Amino acid sequence: QMSYEKNASVLVQFKSLSTGIMNIGDKIKIDVFPNPSKGKITVRYSQIPVSGSRIEILDITGRKISSQLICETSEEFNLDQQPAGIYLVKSIIGSNEIIQKLILSK
Repeated sequence: QMSYEKNASVLVQFKSLSTGIMNIGDKIKIDVFPNPSKGKITVRYSQIPVSGSRIEILDITGRKISSQLICETSEEFNLDQQPAGIYLVKSIIGSNEIIQKLILSK
């Protein structure tokens, strides 16, 4: 359990980070929108990724908020119950993990 003080800083190290569209081998484009969001987001892929691919939504500490298999070219999440802040959208496609930053504002 982590605790934070008001106006304190947090240091986070990412393997990769994108706030826009990401390419995987110039085959699949990933877009997370709207960003910033008020709670409902869409993760869109240019094509359906390989079977068994999944999306995870993580808070800034790395705690998994939501996870689901990628079944369509567009997957939606409702994060209305989550507090405002920075979240990570992790797409796990084959052996690739792509992490994109998402900002929730209330």
